[in-house]
Amino acid sequence: MKKILPFLILLFSVGNVLAMSIELGIDEVLIVDNTVVSFDVAQNDPSLVFLFLEGKNKSMFKGLHFGESVVFNGVNYTVGSFDSSKAILKIHLSGNYSSTRILKKRDFEVEVMEAFDAYVKVRIKNTGYYEINDTLVVLAQGMEIYSSPIALKSEESLVVKISPSYTQLTFVLKEAKISKSIAITSLKDLVTIERIWRDEKLHVLLKNHGDPVNVTIKLLVNGLTIEKREISLDSRKEKEVAFEVTPSQGAILVEYGGAIKQETFYFEMPRITLVKVEKEVDKLKIWLRNDGKTTFSGRVSVYQSSIIVGEPYFVNVTIKPGEEAYVEFKVPEEAQILTIGVTSDSYSVTFPISLKGGEISAKAINSYGKGVLGGSVSYVITLTGNGKVRFGVEGLPESIKAHFYYGETQVKELEVVQNAQVVLVLRLPHLPQGFRIDEPIGFNVTVNEIKIPLELEVGGIGMLAI
Repeated sequence: MKKILPFLILLFSVGNVLAMSIELGIDEVLIVDNTVVSFDVAQNDPSLVFLFLEGKNKSMFKGLHFGESVVFNGVNYTVGSFDSSKAILKIHLSGNYSSTRILKKRDFEVEVMEAFDAYVKVRIKNTGYYEINDTLVVLAQGMEIYSSPIALKSEESLVVKISPSYTQLTFVLKEAKISKSIAITSLKDLVTIERIWRDEKLHVLLKNHGDPVNVTIKLLVNGLTIEKREISLDSRKEKEVAFEVTPSQGAILVEYGGAIKQETFYFEMPRITLVKVEKEVDKLKIWLRNDGKTTFSGRVSVYQSSIIVGEPYFVNVTIKPGEEAYVEFKVPEEAQILTIGVTSDSYSVTFPISLKGGEISAKAINSYGKGVLGGSVSYVITLTGNGKVRFGVEGLPESIKAHFYYGETQVKELEVVQNAQVVLVLRLPHLPQGFRIDEPIGFNVTVNEIKIPLELEVGGIGMLAI
């Protein structure tokens, strides 16, 4: 809108008379109250200006030279100077009127409503005075990607959806030769992966942030598609998708509207240990524990020489982290050597067991160890047999602390099923207390009534505690 230049306000006793100068472009209209004013210039005589004045009930077409006037609906219009390089006419107004405004004859604006990676939605509004009846063309990177007839009255608007998305778009009215360009600084994800979790199945929660969309979701393991789903997502809704395969790691690939998204996942494996086994005639009682950080859901079976001999053939179990589960099977009464199999889609472990009676035997893999002050020394003890054992040490100075570990768990006693291995860790003090450095120290590890002689030597090069 061109600058309106007020230059005089005259006050009369009969009312207010307003006078001002207005700059009007040849592609614009001036609206004075209910009167629409536009102009054109004679091609063979640039000093001759044609004024077009249109009111509610009448209209006027008048050719005027510079300085000449015409009165319409109580307002005097005087032709001033004309800037041919800019096609701008200065008109002087005087008379009784209350408001003026300038509009383009034909114009439109583009407003971005949504900008997703699958589509861009914009609002086209007719901001000109006259109706738009044209062809709207949309260009991206110099190429036409959209074309449609468009008919809009002044102030009317419509919504256009462009797919796939572009960050720079140009909108053109073909006949009017008017164009508008927009730059889209960022594109949001239309569909997001909200959550991935696993129980008996692998679950994926998707969320649609815009218009309804068809989605292809794939489960990838080692780059290969294991399962695939086709779903429809309603506008701004969530949907859960479940896969039958439950790998511990892989990727979820989502495709929609030309966009591709991928998210990897990793689940820590459960760790099932055999706590205890008891056999009463033909009944086998089994206690299992999950020492891992994820829930185990799978089956337990009993084998003999790779053949299932337990009844039933399998038992379904779910063991949460840190919890135990009890199962029992009917097995041949004479069976003494069996294998317990624990399996799921992503995890399996077997426990060979011997149901023969007998005492526990124990021995040290290494009977000698050497360390420095402030350090530690370890010994590996192997156990064979079935039954509960209790650990201890004899003959060590009080300043040397002894701890037994089964896996990563510190233990004082253990239920042994066929065989097991524990580690004795000695923590050495920073100063020699109750022993001399560089002299062997003899002591015993006790496993129930069994005594295993071991030897320790402590060197004097260590770190003093601060």
